[in-house]
Amino acid sequence: MTTTTVMGTDGSVTYTGTFLDWANVLALSGHWHYTDTGGDTITVPFTGTQIDVYGNESFNLGNASYAVDGGSPVTVSQYVAGGDAVWQQLLWSSGSLTNGAHTLVVTCLGTHESGSTDNNIGVDYFLVTDSGGSGVTVIGVTAESDGAALAGVTKVVVPGPVAESDGAALAGVVNYGCVVVGTVATSTSAALGGNVSGNVVVGVPATSVSRALPGSFISTGSTVVGPVASSVSLALPGGVYTGPYIENFCPNPSVEVDLTGYAGLTGTAITRVGTNAAYGHHSVQVVTNGLASGQGVSTPLVTYLDEIILGSAGVDLSGETGTLVVSAYTNPGGVLLASKTVLLTPAWQRVTLDGLDLFGGDEFYLVIRTPFAQNLTFLVDAVQYEENSPASMYIDGDQPGCEWV
Repeated sequence: MTTTTVMGTDGSVTYTGTFLDWANVLALSGHWHYTDTGGDTITVPFTGTQIDVYGNESFNLGNASYAVDGGSPVTVSQYVAGGDAVWQQLLWSSGSLTNGAHTLVVTCLGTHESGSTDNNIGVDYFLVTDSGGSGVTVIGVTAESDGAALAGVTKVVVPGPVAESDGAALAGVVNYGCVVVGTVATSTSAALGGNVSGNVVVGVPATSVSRALPGSFISTGSTVVGPVASSVSLALPGGVYTGPYIENFCPNPSVEVDLTGYAGLTGTAITRVGTNAAYGHHSVQVVTNGLASGQGVSTPLVTYLDEIILGSAGVDLSGETGTLVVSAYTNPGGVLLASKTVLLTPAWQRVTLDGLDLFGGDEFYLVIRTPFAQNLTFLVDAVQYEENSPASMYIDGDQPGCEWV
C-alpha cells in the first residue's frame, strides 16, 4: 500500500471560478486556495483506493460539498468555534474505493453555519492511497476457506502459515491494524477472533496492536502451549501480566468514576456507560447527529512539566461502522502533532500516535472526530499519554506494579 501527497499547487488540480491564492507557511503546500463564491469547484483526478482532503478550519469559514465520480455529494463545514485558524486538518475522507482512476469534485456552496461569519472554503493538499488491490499482503502459505483466504481484511501482514478455521482463514476476524506474527492456532470458532475460552492454542499466539488475542482475554479453562503474548488485560488465567510497566499521564483514562475532562464537540452527546468497556467497567459513549463533519469528543488535558519530551498516546475505540480521525494536539494554539484515520469495527481496537514532540508547559490532549458528516455511535476507553515513544500497551490501574499519575 502506498500513500502519495498531492499539493494544492500541483498542476493536476483544477480550480474553476474566483479562487484566490494565499501564501501561508502554516499550510503544508505553502499556499491556501480559497473562494466564497457558490458553484466554484476544485477538481482532482487520482488513481487509487482512497483520497483524504486537508486544509484549515476557522471561525469564519463556510460549507463545501464533496463528490467522487459524480456520486452523492457530502456537505462538509470548515467552521470551528474559537479564535485562530487550525491548519493541516483532515477535512474529508472518501473511505474505501475500488482500485482505479477516480475524480473528486469539491464545490463551494456559498453558505456557512450560523456561528461563522463568511462562506470561504479552501484546500491545502490531498493524500491519495493505493492499496494495490485488496490491500492485503500475504507472505507464506495461506489456508483455504469457503470464501477466500484473507478476503476483505485490509492492513494485515501475515509473515508465516495461517491456520484454518471452520469459517474462513482469518477473513473478517482480524481487526484492522493488527499485525500477525508467527504461527496462528486453529480455533473452533474463528482464527484469532471472538471468544477463545475453552479453545486449545498451540504454538505462539499472535501479537495484536490492541491485545494479545482479539476478544476479551484467554480465560480459565484454556490450554496454552508455548509462549503467550503479553496482554493488556489478562495474559494467562489468574491475571498474570507480563507486559512493561509504564506511567500513564492521562488524568481520567478509563472513566471509572465520572467523565471529568471529556468534552463533546459541536453536534455530539457523550455519556458514561457500563455496558461495554475495553478495560474495567465503563467507557465513553459518543453519539454524533451527522449534520456536519468534525463531530466527536476531546480527551482530558494534561500539562507536561519536563522541558522536552518525545511522547506517544493511545486510545481504544469500538463501533458498528464509520470513519474517525484520532488527532493529538497541544496548547497554546491548538497545534496538530499527529493524526490517524480509523475504520470502526465492533471489536475494540487500539489506536496509537507515536513520535509526538512535547515541550514543558504545553497542554496535551486527543480529539476523536468524524472527517465527514456521519450519524455515529461509538465507544472510547483506555486513553493513555506517555513520556516515551513508541507507545506501550495500555496499563490498567488494577494491574500490580502499574501506576496512575
